[in-house]
Amino acid sequence: MKHLFKTIFPVVIAAAVVLTLSGCRSKQGGTFEKTKWGMNAVEVNNSTKRTLITNSDGSIKAEDPGTVDLIPENEGTAGTIVYYFDTSGGLSQVTVTAAPKAGSDTEKLADSVKKFLNDRFKKTGETDKSVTTWQVKSSKITLWQQSESIMICFERDD
Repeated sequence: MKHLFKTIFPVVIAAAVVLTLSGCRSKQGGTFEKTKWGMNAVEVNNSTKRTLITNSDGSIKAEDPGTVDLIPENEGTAGTIVYYFDTSGGLSQVTVTAAPKAGSDTEKLADSVKKFLNDRFKKTGETDKSVTTWQVKSSKITLWQQSESIMICFERDD
């Protein structure tokens, strides 16, 4: 009996590890809040407490998103969050627009978001004029600093 246990136990553990790893890879980790690349619209809706509206192009929009983890509340306010889906219905892109609050400015807001993303991914984004990009596991993140707002785009990148 002990010999059987010693033989079966490692096989069961190995199978569990393989199943866990393949399950984790089935929906690559997204980089915006609780979403994951490949989620369908219902799963995205269930991952947030925001009220989401379906647009005519099939995307989903949160018009009044409230607080967003990467935008400091004292510096900016998210205007919209839009979730885009690929032809198979899986989440492939998320865009967030934000404007500075009174007493702050676009540059300060962009710098705070850059710091948040640099700390989160433990790497510095590459900046070219008013555009900063991060290439991280399964995602490309782009921050555009405009005169009155910023836009952050999270894209699936396999």
